[in-house]
Amino acid sequence: FRSVAERFGFTYVRGVVQRVDLCKQVVELVDRQLLYDYAVLALGSSSVTPSEYAFPAHTDVDVERIKKAIIFAVQRHQHVPVSRPITIAVVGGGLAGVTMAAQLIPTVHAMAREYGVATNRVRVVCFERLGRLLPAYGHAVGRTVEQYLVQLGVLVRCHANVVQVEQSRVIFESGEEASTDVVVWAGAWRAQQIAIEGGALPLGSRGQVLVNDKFQVRAFPNLFCVGDQASSPFPHRHGAVQETLAEAEFIASILPQIMQNK
Repeated sequence: FRSVAERFGFTYVRGVVQRVDLCKQVVELVDRQLLYDYAVLALGSSSVTPSEYAFPAHTDVDVERIKKAIIFAVQRHQHVPVSRPITIAVVGGGLAGVTMAAQLIPTVHAMAREYGVATNRVRVVCFERLGRLLPAYGHAVGRTVEQYLVQLGVLVRCHANVVQVEQSRVIFESGEEASTDVVVWAGAWRAQQIAIEGGALPLGSRGQVLVNDKFQVRAFPNLFCVGDQASSPFPHRHGAVQETLAEAEFIASILPQIMQNK
């Protein structure tokens, strides 16, 4: 971060934010306070997993935990063979879920070969509660992505609303069950929260901050919010990283005008 800061000419401060005082316009860290004229909240989101047996896939640490769980599952089936395939389930057919499912195929096949297990004994299943993948996108996009996943070897199941995750199975809203070895949770999520003083942030669904078409927080025009933490005023936003970067670039482009009260 320091090298990036030097390159682009901003000051990088490493620290843990304890709270933001909207009235005093102060960001309070553990060891200092930073005054601001304008601020941008970009805290992102976190997965809301239903049990200890569902692995979030939000950070690099999460991904490493998933890999270790898959290795353990492969080793267990290597020593104690069972009739069913080793099943890696991805719950959620949104952007994060379909990306994870696609990336898992080569990973689990490589692990299977390493431990002498036939690749056809390992499968990746993607469960989506609605009728198609990528429900926030168009029907054609969802169909195309589903066909691509199937070609890779992913088993896709729509209308499969997972309501409970246990050690070796998932249970659907219908009461049906499916055996699993590893469950990756790419379903429900909530925006990250931060302690606020001197006012209250207007929140929408999933704890997202309500913003206007300039990504200014309602009632606080000198405070912006982007990414998953923001409840975007644009109906077709899908939470992609590229969109967050575009939002940041947009704020950078309009901020000089806002500072001059234009």
